[in-house]
Amino acid sequence: MSRLFHILLLLVACASQASGQDFCVPWISFPEADDAMQVWFREEIELDEAPRYATLLVMTSGRMEVFVNERNVSTDVMMPCREAINDTTATGIRFDIARFLHPGTNIIAVAYSPSARHSTTRQIAVVLRGAYNNGCHFAVDSDEGWLCRPASTSLTDEGHEQSEPALMPMKWTSDDIDLARWVPSRLCPEPFGEEDEWFEGCYEAERVAHVRHADYFDIEPEGIYYVFNEPFIGWVRVTMRGAKRGQRVACDGQEYVCTGQTDEQTCGRFVASPHHRVLISVEGDMLPDIIANVEALEILPYFHQNF
Repeated sequence: MSRLFHILLLLVACASQASGQDFCVPWISFPEADDAMQVWFREEIELDEAPRYATLLVMTSGRMEVFVNERNVSTDVMMPCREAINDTTATGIRFDIARFLHPGTNIIAVAYSPSARHSTTRQIAVVLRGAYNNGCHFAVDSDEGWLCRPASTSLTDEGHEQSEPALMPMKWTSDDIDLARWVPSRLCPEPFGEEDEWFEGCYEAERVAHVRHADYFDIEPEGIYYVFNEPFIGWVRVTMRGAKRGQRVACDGQEYVCTGQTDEQTCGRFVASPHHRVLISVEGDMLPDIIANVEALEILPYFHQNF
């Protein structure tokens, strides 16, 4: 990154950061989270009418995806952008979400992942502020009333992702959930720290910039190597057809347990890795019979402007 870009980013960050740093951040976490656990959080809020404006600040020490009434409002991947994998600085993004809200029950949901394996009580913090057309204001902060549960994905010892989608409720971001599988969050409020920061409007972010197919593949005893002529940093998306339920797929460190559906995919979500010659192996089956497609999703930084 050039010096000029660093200077521009610093100026924008200073303009975008919270002006007051004496408020208490409502941090919540899964009560018994370990250092590899990814977590889903959710809360239902009641609104009298569609708001005139509403802003949602979500802070995390890891990475996050944010959903409002089942819509992914994150706009970018692996938010917030971090220069180092072991960076656990509390960082937030503020979203304008008024257009996604409606009268009655609304669902705010956040998927959290540690950026690297570490235990913390500062998993996420959420601050919602808004107003109706009549000028009345409303506010919602994260607290013990927020529900949470382990996600269907976690980190491996090597820092890759392992996913077992059979454990995933299909609509965990909606109002159609089994409450018995959720528990109250643990609240650990802390003052806004000197290194904590949040951004809105313009900030450095990451996105999927290119999607490419493998140029060729080699079949070896340990599996199939899918080769991309241009090395990249990002995710490998594998589409499988006819896999058996419970079969394990390994893809350059990423692990996936098949559901047995006719077609299914495995792809990264919160961890980007360098790839070039990608080894894919499937437990107990002939690979060419079930691998339908292999794609490179190259992730590159860019300067996010507006929501």
